[in-house]
Amino acid sequence: MENLLQEQAYLLNNLIEANNDRIAGYTKYIELLPKDIHNDIDKYLRQYRDQSDQFITDLKPFVYEASEFPQISTTISSKLRNMWLDLKNSFVEDTIQSILNDCEKREDIYKRVYHHTLEEKEVLTLEAERLIRHQAILQLQAHDHIKSLRDKNLANCLSSTH
Repeated sequence: MENLLQEQAYLLNNLIEANNDRIAGYTKYIELLPKDIHNDIDKYLRQYRDQSDQFITDLKPFVYEASEFPQISTTISSKLRNMWLDLKNSFVEDTIQSILNDCEKREDIYKRVYHHTLEEKEVLTLEAERLIRHQAILQLQAHDHIKSLRDKNLANCLSSTH
């Protein structure tokens, strides 16, 4: 039983790390949003950043149950991505479209992390599996919402150029 709890803690720490990446990503996007444009995108980015914070809070007890400590860092790829965004922004200001494109790509990554974790459900307690399934549904809804915002913004950009 203890070995399964350790394996579960490892998987959940991967989810926590992915959510740390998601928080760092959305924090960066909020910072890069063009300030002269008034829209609801800022509100949604903050909502999804806060969603990941809540996901982490909900996952932590399962990690502590295995006498482990929750992951507190982000992945190297997330750090590099944010450094690239800073560098790119120093030359060319990010547009809402480029930010939404990047958000959607990152949401795809988080979707895969949740999918992979659920593929390993034999090491998850029923309670942990339920939580992860619930979070995966919410994350997929966020992904689809970001994708629709991206597509709507693109359509608006295209129609305003004609």
